[in-house]
Amino acid sequence: MSNKKATIIDDEKDSRKRIKHYLKEKFSEIKIISEAQSVKSGLESMIAQPPDLLFLDAHLPDGTGFELLSQLKSFDFEVIFVTTYEKYALEAFKCHAFSYILKPINQRVFNKVVGKYLNEPEKPSDVKKLINNLLTRFQATQITLPSLTGFMVVKIEEIVRLQSEGSYTKVFLNSGKMILTSKYLKEYEKVLSSELFCRIHHSHLINLNYMKEYIKGRGGQVILQDGTSLNVSQNKKQELLKFWT
Repeated sequence: MSNKKATIIDDEKDSRKRIKHYLKEKFSEIKIISEAQSVKSGLESMIAQPPDLLFLDAHLPDGTGFELLSQLKSFDFEVIFVTTYEKYALEAFKCHAFSYILKPINQRVFNKVVGKYLNEPEKPSDVKKLINNLLTRFQATQITLPSLTGFMVVKIEEIVRLQSEGSYTKVFLNSGKMILTSKYLKEYEKVLSSELFCRIHHSHLINLNYMKEYIKGRGGQVILQDGTSLNVSQNKKQELLKFWT
């Protein structure tokens, strides 16, 4: 079998080290030709030296691995994602039978995935299908909040909750700051990930990562990490509880 050229794009040093070690130990026909730690440096390395195989971290300091792939004009290579994402992310990978390895990297799993690549290579043309699927399922990392005086760009992960105020919406950030925006709450509900945000009341949309406690009741209450207590509508109760059952 002819040698294969591989590139590793991962911001975690230990992850890159494991990949190189496991390849050297069992797959000597795969040669690492470049390494990168970001979308920018990854694009530069792949343009300079196109690989046959790409080990790609799903989350990078300056964007996602999916965004990196979307910026490439051609896809004459196979992709093995190295990721900490689970649940809906893995379902997206499975949709097009692309390979992935969960972190921390297990050698047995690594050997199985790479062995499959060498013996049953996927068609590189399918990469575009995967990108389109993932880019629509993974939310952007930032969102623009329009206000009466202009707009503000914030990271989605910084949003703790959103509260309806008629035709306006109050956006509460983890810094303690509140931004009054000129959009209806339902507009934010449409664009924010349903895997991360949950509408618990006609007035409240919360980031589930900041939920601390649920108190039973007709609808119940949620307590957020900052101590905020919010009522849960009776008709929204099951929607909230499905995330924890």
